[in-house]
Amino acid sequence: MGSNQYLVNNNYNNGSYRRYAVTFVENHDMQDRGTTSGYSPDPILKDTLAANAFMMAMPGTPCVFLPHWKAYKADIKSMINARKIAGISNTSSYINMRSSASLYAVATEGNNAHLLAAVGNGVSDYEPSSTYVKILSGYHYAYYLNKEAETAWVATPSGTYTNAFQVTLQAVSNDANAKLVYTTDGSTPTASSKQVSDGTKLTISSNETLTVGLLTNGTVKGIVSREYVIKSFEPHTATVYLKDPSWSDVYFYAWDNTSSHSTLLGSWPGTKMTATKSIDGYNWYYHTFDVNAADYSFNIIFDQGNGKDQTVDIGPITEDKYYEIAAKSNGKYTVNDLTSTVTGISDVTYTKPATATGWYTLQGVRINKPVQHGIYIHNGRKVIVK
Repeated sequence: MGSNQYLVNNNYNNGSYRRYAVTFVENHDMQDRGTTSGYSPDPILKDTLAANAFMMAMPGTPCVFLPHWKAYKADIKSMINARKIAGISNTSSYINMRSSASLYAVATEGNNAHLLAAVGNGVSDYEPSSTYVKILSGYHYAYYLNKEAETAWVATPSGTYTNAFQVTLQAVSNDANAKLVYTTDGSTPTASSKQVSDGTKLTISSNETLTVGLLTNGTVKGIVSREYVIKSFEPHTATVYLKDPSWSDVYFYAWDNTSSHSTLLGSWPGTKMTATKSIDGYNWYYHTFDVNAADYSFNIIFDQGNGKDQTVDIGPITEDKYYEIAAKSNGKYTVNDLTSTVTGISDVTYTKPATATGWYTLQGVRINKPVQHGIYIHNGRKVIVK
C-alpha cells in the first residue's frame, strides 16, 4: 500500500493524541479516479480491503468511505465485528509484530483481547504464534484474535443474502476442549442447546437469528448473534435522475463494476441527455439501467461534453437515485444525493380538534341532552347523570 495511494491519520502513533485521531482510507477529495475517460480502477486492486482492515484494527475513530462500504459491505461489517469483540477503542495501544516489503502485522490491545491484523501480498504465508486464531481473511489481509478473548466467532456478518450459504462456527479459547452451542431462533444458547465442535459449518437456507456461545467447563460465555435474511434477487431497473443544472449540454457517462468495466452509454463523454421529467416542479434529466444480477452495480459521471466540466465518479448504484450538482472539488463538481428527499414520505401532521361541547354516549353517539341515568361525555370529560 503506497503512501501516495492512501492517507491515514497517524495521530494514533502519539499516545497523548490517540483519542483524537480520526482515521480514513480514502475520500472524494483524494480518490484515484483515473483519467477523464471516467474509468475507475477496481478498488480491490488498490488494496482497499487491506487498507480498511488495517484501519479498523487500530486505535482512533475509523471512518469508512461510503463507496467502500457499498462495494464491500460484508467484509467491512466483519472487520467491525472483530473490532468490537476485541474491545478496541480510540485509546487502545498496539505493538508492531512484523514489517517487511510484503507484509505488515500489528497487534492492538483491546479491552477484551488482542486483535492482530496482517496486511500485504505476503499475508498468506504469515503464521503468528499459537496464541492467536485466524478469524477473518480476504484480499491481502487477515485477522487473528488472541485466545484470551474466550468467545464464539461467526465470520459471516448479519445481512440479506440471495441464496443459501454456509457459516463456520469458531471457538476462540485457551481451552482445547471447548465446544460451541447454538440456537437459530434468537434464544440464548445454554449448555443443553445444540452442541458442535470448533470449525463446524452450518447451512443457512431461511431467515434465521443464529446465536452461538462458547461452552467451557459447563459454562456458556462469549455469545455472538447474527441475523440472516434469505431473499432471492429480482431483476429490476435503476433510473438515475439529475436535477436540471442549467448547463447548455448534459451528458451521462456510465460504466459497470464487472471485471471488464463495460461502458453503458458509449465512450467518453457518454450520451447527451434530452429526455426530462417534471418532479415537484423541477425538470430532471434521467436514464434507466438494467440490474440483472445480485452483484451488479454501475457508476456514472455527469458532464458537459468532451474537454468540459464534469462531476466526480458517482456509485456504485443499484437502485433509483436522484442527484443535483453541488460545489466543485479539485476541479470536478460534487453532487448531492436527494433520493431520500424526493422519494421520502412526508411526516404526518395532526391537529388536535377543539373540545366537543355537545353530549355524547360512551359509544360516541351525539345526543341533544341526556334523558336517562348513566355516564356521558360532555366538554371532553366523563359526566355521571343521576
